[in-house]
Amino acid sequence: MELIDWARTQTHPISHAVLSDLALGHGPEPLHEVVTSLLNGQNLDHTMAGVTRLMEVGDTSGWDLLAGMLTGMLLIENLNGGRH
Repeated sequence: MELIDWARTQTHPISHAVLSDLALGHGPEPLHEVVTSLLNGQNLDHTMAGVTRLMEVGDTSGWDLLAGMLTGMLLIENLNGGRH
């Protein structure tokens, strides 16, 4: 919670609200669709449908959410030494 409070003065109020939601495990439905699709190894068409919906979130917010989520997944994969 301290990090969420600190972030309040470091970003726009809308960004702070989204970051707070994400820190608590909440987020836009399309983001959850993409994560679930990737983790379950669903086909690319299904994954891309979620990506397309995510891109509709704000002017750049959807891309930013996708980039952050993919970066986090890659970092975890790297920490695990490529093990699934």
